[in-house]
Amino acid sequence: MQRLYSIIVVMMDKIYLLNSWPFLVPNIEIVVNKLLKSKADKVFEEEKIKFPQREDKILSRMNPKTFIQQRGGNPSKPSRSLQELTDDKHVFRRLHLAFVWMLKACGNRLSETLLEGPPTEDSIIDMEKQEGLDSNIFFRVF
Repeated sequence: MQRLYSIIVVMMDKIYLLNSWPFLVPNIEIVVNKLLKSKADKVFEEEKIKFPQREDKILSRMNPKTFIQQRGGNPSKPSRSLQELTDDKHVFRRLHLAFVWMLKACGNRLSETLLEGPPTEDSIIDMEKQEGLDSNIFFRVF
């Protein structure tokens, strides 16, 4: 009764990826929970009310040998798309918007700077403020 997806982040620079990880993980979790999982759970609950016998029927026929072939209980029926699972016609547009925002915010967050000495207290405060502003913008998008 579940469909599993993966979100893969690929970067040429592994150090940049490691430095971006604390920023990427919570934002990807927001996308997964608010944009995908909550909508899919809502559709699942509506279908469970509409077709109460469906879950029992599917679970009674399922076994590990035929699980991959069954594709939702009917081998001739293709898997349902992400649009159907979330009941959102614009799910791919929203995903694209979220991932583009993450790329842009991540790029703005980390940049190379030439330091000629230890960072001043003012520069550290400015960097912390900028990081806080970037994360607040994302919550307003959704």
